[in-house]
Amino acid sequence: MSDVKVDSAAGQPGIPQLDITAFPNQIFWLIIFFGILFVFISRVALPRIESIQIARKDRIREDLDEAEWAAAESETLREKTQQTLAEARSKAEERGTEARMRIRELQEAETARVAGEIAAMGNESEHKIAAIRAAAPAQIQEIVSSSVPDIVELILSSGTTKSAEGAGSARG
Repeated sequence: MSDVKVDSAAGQPGIPQLDITAFPNQIFWLIIFFGILFVFISRVALPRIESIQIARKDRIREDLDEAEWAAAESETLREKTQQTLAEARSKAEERGTEARMRIRELQEAETARVAGEIAAMGNESEHKIAAIRAAAPAQIQEIVSSSVPDIVELILSSGTTKSAEGAGSARG
């Protein structure tokens, strides 16, 4: 009929797992199963998990070492860059100062040259003016002496013409 066991005392079917007569058999298979599971986990699964963890730790350590190296390298490069920039700034400042000094020297030299030319022109002009002033009385004397006879003759000729015209108009 049915395979269900019936509790003889109560006459009801019972749960096979709770049947006391099956306990030794169940405990035997429990020990076998957990023994095999233990061997499998300890010999296969745990070594694989351990190797994965070791590989991850090694990879993380390598990545951290590489990151530290990169950070140190970038810091070194940053310091070199800062130093190079500082040197470039100082060189630029020196060149700017030198250029300003050179420009100032050229400007002073050019100003002195132009001032010298102006002074020379002024001296030359003063000498010319002095020569003209010195020669002016003699030239005026020459012009006067050459012009006076012509002016006197012109005055006398216009006076005789006027007196002749006056006499002619009085006569007529």
